[in-house]
Amino acid sequence: MDLADKLAILADSAKYDASCASSGSARAGTIGAARPAGVCHSWAADGRCVSLLKVLFSNHCIYDCAYCVSRRSNDVRRCTFTVQELVDLTINFYKRNYIEGLFLSSGILGDPDYTMDRLIAVARRLRRDEGFGGYIHLKAIPGASERCVNEAGLYADRISVNIELPSEQSLTALAPQKTKRAIVGTMGRLADKLRETQEDHRRLSHTPTFAPAGQSTQLIVGASPESDRTIVTLASHLYNRLAMRRVYYSAYMPVGSDRRLPSADSPPLQREHRLYQVDWLIRLYHYDVAELFTEGQEEMDSEVDPKLAWALRNYDLFPIDVQRADYRLLLRVPGIGLQGARRIVHTRRRTRLTFDLLKRFGIALNRARYFITCNGLRIEACDLPPDHLRALFAGKTTNEAPPTADGTGGRSVAAWGQLSIFPNEPSDTAVPPDQRERRSPNRPTGKRPVARTANQRARPARPATHASLPSLAGVKKNEIGTVPPTKRYRLLYDGTFAGLLTLFDAVVERVDRIPEEIVATNRHSDHQNDLFIEDRLIETDSAGAVRVARRLGRNRSRYTLIYHAFLSELPGIERSLVVLARGSIDRGQLDAPAFDEAVLRAEEGRRRLLHEAERFLGILRFVKRGDDLWVAEMEPDCRLLPVIAPSFVERMHTGRWYIIDRKRHELAFYDGTHLHFGSADEGAPFDTTAESDTRGDEAMQNLWRDYVRHIAIEDRTNLALQQHFLPKKYRRYLTELNANG
Repeated sequence: MDLADKLAILADSAKYDASCASSGSARAGTIGAARPAGVCHSWAADGRCVSLLKVLFSNHCIYDCAYCVSRRSNDVRRCTFTVQELVDLTINFYKRNYIEGLFLSSGILGDPDYTMDRLIAVARRLRRDEGFGGYIHLKAIPGASERCVNEAGLYADRISVNIELPSEQSLTALAPQKTKRAIVGTMGRLADKLRETQEDHRRLSHTPTFAPAGQSTQLIVGASPESDRTIVTLASHLYNRLAMRRVYYSAYMPVGSDRRLPSADSPPLQREHRLYQVDWLIRLYHYDVAELFTEGQEEMDSEVDPKLAWALRNYDLFPIDVQRADYRLLLRVPGIGLQGARRIVHTRRRTRLTFDLLKRFGIALNRARYFITCNGLRIEACDLPPDHLRALFAGKTTNEAPPTADGTGGRSVAAWGQLSIFPNEPSDTAVPPDQRERRSPNRPTGKRPVARTANQRARPARPATHASLPSLAGVKKNEIGTVPPTKRYRLLYDGTFAGLLTLFDAVVERVDRIPEEIVATNRHSDHQNDLFIEDRLIETDSAGAVRVARRLGRNRSRYTLIYHAFLSELPGIERSLVVLARGSIDRGQLDAPAFDEAVLRAEEGRRRLLHEAERFLGILRFVKRGDDLWVAEMEPDCRLLPVIAPSFVERMHTGRWYIIDRKRHELAFYDGTHLHFGSADEGAPFDTTAESDTRGDEAMQNLWRDYVRHIAIEDRTNLALQQHFLPKKYRRYLTELNANG
C-alpha cells in the first residue's frame, strides 16, 4: 500500500478526534519552532481548523468500542505507517507551511505499552534526528506504564487521554475493554508529573520540559444518556483536580450499526456548541457549575447561550455602569468579552466612556445595551423585562406589550426590535428623571435636545475626527516656513518609515499646525494637484529620523504602536500618527480628544496589521526551488514582510528562502544566516528564477489535498463557515483549494 492510501485511511480514522490546537508551548529546534499562541493553516469543509497533521499510527485495534470507527469488529481497510514515513511526511508538510506540527494517535497494537513505544519512536526521531521544534501532540494509551508516559512527555508538547464517555456505566456498556481505573490512573500520573515539573522549574531552571502545553481529553456527546449537567460537572472536576488544560466535546457520529448506540439522523451539533460555550465560561470567565444550572435543571437552554441565560435569571443585578463596574462583573455582561472588558478598564482610567467608544472596542452592543449604562445613561428603548429579552434573543416576537412603570402596558417586542444603528447620545426618554437636563422655560420647541450630564456638557459629543483635528500652536520655524492660517498645504514623503520619522522631525516640533493631508508618494503617486493646496516634499533625512526615533523610543510601547500603524497602510493614518507623535513628545501641545482619537486610529491600524499577519503566517505556501531553496509569494493589504519574516526565520533557519510581496515589489530573503529586505525589482542574492522541484512538489501538494479532504467530517459539512474563515481574496494562496497548486 502506497503512502497516499495510508494517509487517506489513517487521516479518515483520526478525524473524529476534536482536538486541533497547536498552542501553549514554546520551543525551538533546527527545523521549526512552536508558538505559544498557535497558528491555523487551513479550514476543512466542515469549518474546523487544520493546524496539525492529525493521523493514526495504525487503525489496527484489539478493542471493540461501539462508537469507534477503528473497532475490532468493524469491516474497514487496515494499515500502519512506518516511523520514517510519518517523520518524512511531517517535515515535508512543515517546510511548505501546510502544518504547525503533528497530532499522533493510534489503535491499540498488542498492548498499551507497545503502542505507546511506537508513538514515542516517531516523536523521538523528529526531535533528535531531525531537530524538529514544531508542535507535537501524542495520545497516551489508557493503562500505559509510567515509563511510557514520562518518556512521551519529554518529546511531546501536549499529551491527551480520551475519557470518551462521562460515566462508568456507559464506559462498561460501550467500551468493555476500557476501565475507569485505567483512564483516570493515566490522567493522574500525567497530572502528578506536570505538577512535579512545575515545582522543579521553580527551583532549577534547567529542568527538562515535560509536556509544556499540559494534558487534554475528549468527551463524546450523544452516544450515552448522560445529561448536560453531568458532562459539565465532570469537566469542571477534570479542570480542578487533574490540571486539565482543555476538555473537548465531540458530537456523536454514527459510524456503524450497533444496538447499544442510539439511532441518530444527524449529530447533536447545537448541544456540542452549547457545551463549548459553558466550558469557556468555566475556564476563562470564572463561572461555577451551580450558577449555570438552576436547581433541578439537567439540560442547557437550547434557545439562548448560557451567558445570556444566566444574565436573564439574574436580571436584578443589571444594568451596571461600565464606567465604575468591577472587572469580574463586566465579564458577566452578554456582549462583553475578555478583551473588551480589559479595554474598558484600561480606558476609563483616563477618560469618560461613551457608547461610540464601546462600539470601537468591539463590544457587541446589540446584546450588551440591555445590561449596561454609560455614565448613568442608557440607549433608548433598552429597558425591557427579562421574558421579552429572552423572546427577542431567541428570535421570537410577540404582540404582548411589556408592562411600563405605571402598569399601563407598552410596545410589543417586535416594535422594539434590535437596533443595528444607535444614537451617539441617548435621548431624554432613556435617562432617569433625576439625571435629565433641566430646560429653560424660554427654550423654543422642536427637536428634543440630547440629554447630557454636567460633565458631558463641557465636552464634545464625540471625539474629534480627522477632518476636525485642532490646529496646534508651534513656536519654531524651519525650511518649510510658517504656514499662514488660511493656506492649506499637503506634505509628500517617500513612504518609508525613515521618511515618516523625518516628517515628524519637520512637522511635529517645528510647523505651527498639522497639514490637511500627508501623502506617501510610493503608494499615491497618482495624487492629483489642487490649486488650493500647496504640495511640499519632505526629503528623507537619516539624522533627523534617528533623532525623532530616540525621543519616541523613550516610550517603547508608543513607538511600537506608531510603527505597526504605519505598516498597516490604513488610509490617512499618517495624519493621525503626526498627532500621536506630537502628543507623545510634548503632550502639553495637544488637547485630550484629538490625542485619544489618534490613539484609537493607530490601534485600529495595528489590529488590522496583526490580524492579517496572523492569517498569512498560516496560509502562506512555500514551493521548493533548486537545492533547499523555498519560495513564497503574497499580495497583502498591509506591509507584512517586516512582521512575518522573523517568524519564518525561526521556522526554517537552516535553509534558504525568500518571500515576495508582489503588491509593493518588496522582498525578504534569508540566506541561511541573515535576514535581508530589499526591492523585488533588484533581485535576490541567489537565483529566484530556478524551476521548481516539480515532481516532488506535485506529489506533496496532492498528498496535502487528499489529507484536507479526508480530515473533514461529511456529516458536519459547513462551507459557509469555511468561507467565513477564508474570504475569497485569500483562497488563492491555499494549495488544498487550488487545483493548480
